[in-house]
Amino acid sequence: MIEPPDQAPQSEPVVAELPPPSPFARLSPRPSRLVPEALDLLARSTGDLRRASFYIGLLVTGTVAPFALLVWRVSVDLEPLPIAEQIDRLSSGVQETISASLVVALIGLIVAFIESRAVAATLLAARLEGQPLELRYAVRRSRHVFWRIVRATIVTTVPLLLVQRWTEGLAADAFRGESEVSVISAGIVATILLTPFAYVLTGIVLGDAGALDAVRRSVRLFRAGKLAALVVALFAWSAQLLTTIGLVAGLDLVLRAAGVTSLFSSTDAVGTATTAFILVILVFAVGTLLFTVAAISHAPQVVMFLALTHVAPGLDAARAARDEARPFRWLTLPYILLIGLAMLILVAGLRSLAG
Repeated sequence: MIEPPDQAPQSEPVVAELPPPSPFARLSPRPSRLVPEALDLLARSTGDLRRASFYIGLLVTGTVAPFALLVWRVSVDLEPLPIAEQIDRLSSGVQETISASLVVALIGLIVAFIESRAVAATLLAARLEGQPLELRYAVRRSRHVFWRIVRATIVTTVPLLLVQRWTEGLAADAFRGESEVSVISAGIVATILLTPFAYVLTGIVLGDAGALDAVRRSVRLFRAGKLAALVVALFAWSAQLLTTIGLVAGLDLVLRAAGVTSLFSSTDAVGTATTAFILVILVFAVGTLLFTVAAISHAPQVVMFLALTHVAPGLDAARAARDEARPFRWLTLPYILLIGLAMLILVAGLRSLAG
């Protein structure tokens, strides 16, 4: 009897493993859901944002506080004179130190402004993903994309300034002279016209794109949802405008209170130390406010970018920094040198005033 040949074992069917669903797939790209989702994200990120605001506050204090102290001492020494006469009365040495201190302060503010936006976008996106990041990794991410953001800011700021200047002229003609209404109207029109650039920051920080690629990607996302991009742009502009108005009003109250109490004009040791301490605290508060505004104004951009793309390779790059061997430093060497330069200029300015 012939035995049948052995049957070859049948292999089990291969089942392809599907990639896990994106944690951002639940986000709705509808404009009506954008602001509520952004506000909810901000509420859930309070602790992350508070710690980051202290970091930015320290950055601003290191370079801006010396300038504020120098200007205050000059105003105390020449208090009875109008501002124009105060400047004319200053020696060339004091004028040079004030100018140098202003340049250092502006550099510090620019660095803090860029880091605020990048750190805020990273922290908000990580919280939205459900895997919050430590502040140090968000700061590392910010430093990694710093110059990309600078280049993209230059590319988008030039047309912004041109459009805003043009619209301000039209608004001034329409309202018979420049006023708050004409400036605000021009700002709204410029924001609307430049809405295609609404996703440039998130394209760099979260999309891990280069500066020009981020601009092109922003234009494509704008075409995919024009109304949503308009909401993103107007929300950011409104948050910055309202915060600026509040800051100006707050500073006005501080100056009025200082005038009533004659605190800022004190020349004795106790009054000088107290006023210097208050000025440093105020500068620190302005720095924390700078970050808070950045977080509030960019939250809708983060939400809509992730709702449209469902990916954030920039977060993966930020988490990969955990494996880096080099130690993390809250202040880089160039920024430490910048703070040291600000302090040296302050000392030189005070010595010039004393002499």
